[in-house]
Amino acid sequence: MMDEKFVNETSVKDKWATPQGRFILEIKRASGEVEHYVLENLVVNQGKDYIARNTIGVSTVNLNYIVVTDSTASPDPNRTSMPVDTSGNLRAKLATKSVPSARTAQWQATFDNSGGDNLTFPFGSIGICVNSDGTGLFAYAVRTPTITLGSNDSITITYQWIIS
Repeated sequence: MMDEKFVNETSVKDKWATPQGRFILEIKRASGEVEHYVLENLVVNQGKDYIARNTIGVSTVNLNYIVVTDSTASPDPNRTSMPVDTSGNLRAKLATKSVPSARTAQWQATFDNSGGDNLTFPFGSIGICVNSDGTGLFAYAVRTPTITLGSNDSITITYQWIIS
């Protein structure tokens, strides 16, 4: 009979890689002023499931859209879609994807109001999703106070996911 050893699961878990991400916002105002914000995010439980599925190639999921909504509700790890307030304001843009450095994946999209993107409502939630309707949520961040763009302003949103 072999001797079996069991490792305390919590001591092993503490050493596992944890997904970390951030949203980098660059707002260009019509006046020429440029604003920068960095928002730490919450990778929701569904997003962690996506990581596992993509790693082993089972029912892989493509994260395609950067989505903004008017919600300022507290982040919830059990969410599966972007939170939206009663007004229902949601905008999505197909993201350009890249790997800018080792262990970093990046998605980027620009909403340009002078180009007709019509992102004129105050928004507080920014997320990365599978679908343009905000479903298939991977991760999101909430910013208060909300951000409002003028009719000739633009915002470039970059999401970086880093494995540390």
